[in-house]
Amino acid sequence: MNEKEFWKILDKLDWNNEGDDDLVLKPVIKYLSKLKDEEIFAFHEIMSKLLFNIDGKAWAKDIYKDFSNYSDDDFL
Repeated sequence: MNEKEFWKILDKLDWNNEGDDDLVLKPVIKYLSKLKDEEIFAFHEIMSKLLFNIDGKAWAKDIYKDFSNYSDDDFL
């Protein structure tokens, strides 16, 4: 799996059900459940890498106006 495939899978999120996370995620979970373990692990690795890349003070500073009370636990 590559990032292009990863984003195609995330395009399956059903935002018509915003507010109900289970229903939003249902199409993605259904799709992933049909994949081989290796593909699921690859999806997880890509997601982990992308989240790691945006988890940091540089990104948090753009979100929090008052950074003096910022805690590392506040962001991702």
